Amino acid sequence: MNRTLLTFAHDQQPRYFAPGHDLEVYDEDDDTWEPLGASPYSLSDFVDTETTTAKAGPVPIRIASDEAAQYLEYCQAGKIGDTLHAETELNRTCLVALADAGYTSVDDLLGTADAVDIERDTGVDRDIIQSVAANHVGGFSTGDAFTSGGRLAGLDPQDEFHGWELTANSSSRIRWESTGGFRLTATPTPDGTTTITTNAPDDHRHSWYRKGWSPSVSDADELDPEAALENAHEWLVDNQLEFTDDLQAIQHIGPATADYLAFEYEITSFDALATFIDDEPGEFDAIFGEQTEEVEASLEAEREQ
Repeated sequence: MNRTLLTFAHDQQPRYFAPGHDLEVYDEDDDTWEPLGASPYSLSDFVDTETTTAKAGPVPIRIASDEAAQYLEYCQAGKIGDTLHAETELNRTCLVALADAGYTSVDDLLGTADAVDIERDTGVDRDIIQSVAANHVGGFSTGDAFTSGGRLAGLDPQDEFHGWELTANSSSRIRWESTGGFRLTATPTPDGTTTITTNAPDDHRHSWYRKGWSPSVSDADELDPEAALENAHEWLVDNQLEFTDDLQAIQHIGPATADYLAFEYEITSFDALATFIDDEPGEFDAIFGEQTEEVEASLEAEREQ
């Protein structure tokens, strides 16, 4: 284990590195590696040395995945620029893939290739690349898609959908965001069409996020601006987030997980969650892992009130 990486992670706290999940410590009794967050230790216990003396003696620690390790190494080496790091459309997988191919800044994206070329080089979806480009004046130099006179000018996006807020309304981007951080974004593309993309919140604490889950918009790409807006409105009407009970009152359920449960399983009440636990115990365990018992106990307490 590279001690300097631990120190870097502790001191700099890179955006997409969650020590509780991305670091593992060895449990000698069970002969298994477990997440740091499920152990009695914290990252600060390991900063000065690669192991810490605790109840069970020296405790080995490691980075849980090659991607997480590569991300830390790139961050430490300055190979992921601040402007690129700040783009919410790019998760850790995207950033590592871009850095692998030598794309370390937004300027690299805009100045060296078009979105199709970058997708071919990195595997990062071209719609994501185009969305990043739309955040910067000029964008790809192929017309008016990303300028102040962009093709979304004059549209009238609505802001009357339960659980969603219109957070961006410009000629180059229209975006709605849920309380839990899910995003629906319409952006123009260099080829003259408009795409609609969805993104999950940037939260690596949840297994469903780490698996790349995101709500899906069907038949919503390569549209003209008016059709794209109509499609977005229809999707938002169908995916309004109205909760009968406050799921966030339950331990370990925050805004993102509450929205996820509503999106994926139509769970918006305590009773619906209880039924889900009874009918789909495997799915429930996959979502909450070692926290399942605490979630169940907290749910039962809320239902009894």
